[in-house]
Amino acid sequence: MSDKVKLTKQQAASLESFTRLDSFNADEFLIKFISAGFYDPENECLNNLTATQLARCLLIGYEVALSEEEQLLEAYKECPVVNGGRWAQSENVAAFRDGMTTAMNILGKKVPGINE
Repeated sequence: MSDKVKLTKQQAASLESFTRLDSFNADEFLIKFISAGFYDPENECLNNLTATQLARCLLIGYEVALSEEEQLLEAYKECPVVNGGRWAQSENVAAFRDGMTTAMNILGKKVPGINE
């Protein structure tokens, strides 16, 4: 269970707004979370975490998960690995990117850098 918890960018920003404070105390923070949660708009995103997940974030750290759009843009730019190597043929890269663009257009999803 040593894997880091993956947080959204909003959750990470919220958590960092607390941990950056000179007066931050992890124990008090966890007690507040367990007893009442957070109801202000900037921090209520933390309520989607379990107490165990929040404790793991404070003890071993966390990773910020890429949004769907960021994951798509990364795949679009990198193209998949095939047979242990990159697709070297430019027509394969173009076909892959055209396929991604077509699929996103069908789904009505717009991603800057791909189809917007």
